[in-house]
Amino acid sequence: MSTELKIIKHPNSASLVRYEQAGVTYEPTDFTTPSDLAILQAVNGRKVSECKDAELDAVLIKSINTAVLLLGQKNQWKDELDQRPLVNELYRMIRQKYSYYTLEEVELIFRLGSRGELKVKQTDVVFLNIEQVSSWFRVYKNDCKAKAISNCRRIEESKPKTNYDPKNMLREALGLMANKQDLPPTMLTLLQACYYDKFEKAGLIQLSLEEKKQIHLEEREKELERTKADASNRGPEKRFAYRLFKEAVQKLAPLSNDNPFERRVRGNCRERVFKQTLQELAWTDTDVETLEL
Repeated sequence: MSTELKIIKHPNSASLVRYEQAGVTYEPTDFTTPSDLAILQAVNGRKVSECKDAELDAVLIKSINTAVLLLGQKNQWKDELDQRPLVNELYRMIRQKYSYYTLEEVELIFRLGSRGELKVKQTDVVFLNIEQVSSWFRVYKNDCKAKAISNCRRIEESKPKTNYDPKNMLREALGLMANKQDLPPTMLTLLQACYYDKFEKAGLIQLSLEEKKQIHLEEREKELERTKADASNRGPEKRFAYRLFKEAVQKLAPLSNDNPFERRVRGNCRERVFKQTLQELAWTDTDVETLEL
């Protein structure tokens, strides 16, 4: 089930919202601090390991400038070139130690740190340098993020899961697609888990073996392109797995699902085929009640 944190309307107030994640609904008061909510939202972004060098570079420059403003300090750099040594050091640190963080988390850490919320000791003076930012990342990882996730789990365990009717959700999804609207990620995940195998048995997934192979090849190329920039920042096991995956792509060879890159490709293929099938059902104005599932 998707862990995306969604914002939904509050039934009792037009000025309030609720939050929904993995079938659990949260009230704004469920979060012990505003940082808890910000962290849960940030962890759903794109991981540093999946982004290009220029993207991380831009986020770091933006975050540093934001931190300077929040700290009320005078900008100590003449221009971007003068700022480059700090950016480069932070870039290396994040690529090597925190590539599993999202870009949104990187920005959040700079905001929380410059507001004094990531101090090791409350008496610490907040300023901007490599040592301080490195400390912010450690406190975020070991304290703030851990507490936010723990709080989320505590709330999840204390609340009943919301029930959903798969058939009504399928009907809603076809209606959205017929009107050329995107499906919410959570909806697509739930529907795929419930209906993919049923669609195959019912003959609704009408793709030839060649068409499936072509989709697989395309998704492999996408995965290779998406992950090659991060090749040098992986551990030995991941580097070996990546090398096997790259060779399999180049030689058009099969690869075990134990390979994490190949596993992600197959998951993407499955989602793409399922979404394509839903689109065809929507275009033909199929009545859900007539489907023998």
